[in-house]
Amino acid sequence: MLQSSCSFLVDSHEESIYTNEQYGIKLTYPKSWRITFSERNGLIVISGRESILNTNRVRIEIRTGVCPWNIPIDDFDKIDNYLHEELEALRVLYALDELDAIRLGSQTQIGSFEAKSALISIPFSAFSNTSTRVVTNDRSLSAEQLVEVYAIVSENAIIRAYIFLGDSQILNEKAVSVISGMELGCYDYKK
Repeated sequence: MLQSSCSFLVDSHEESIYTNEQYGIKLTYPKSWRITFSERNGLIVISGRESILNTNRVRIEIRTGVCPWNIPIDDFDKIDNYLHEELEALRVLYALDELDAIRLGSQTQIGSFEAKSALISIPFSAFSNTSTRVVTNDRSLSAEQLVEVYAIVSENAIIRAYIFLGDSQILNEKAVSVISGMELGCYDYKK
């Protein structure tokens, strides 16, 4: 498995730009956050925290395909189906009888593309004790991890993005801005 990573320890208001031409994505994220890419499964993970002394965290996961995208997208209305399929996959992944959807099917704009999002809650007990996807500080059995799930229609592909929301509203807002500012497309970013 080929994996690339860059990491910064001190919080900063500066930003870094991540581009991956092979997967058709460009995004801006806080320079103090850590970003990794797994070529094996095309997963981009961005994790941030307020500072090295603070336990407040947030995690972003983005999945897209290799360029050129060749998944036919007939119309935007089908994005609801993609979002529901993704939610069903999460329900199965975490072995839940049902998924607790707090908000379902909100329409939004990601860059120049249409998207739908849902806010779901996954019980802490569904995660392994060492899961990096749990970013809330409450680790009790009754705790829940909130996840913002996005299905984004971009030219000939569906991009899936997840924000594992933490306890810090500031970090959560930064994570949303990373997702909403993504540039997607199979073209050369070196212009």
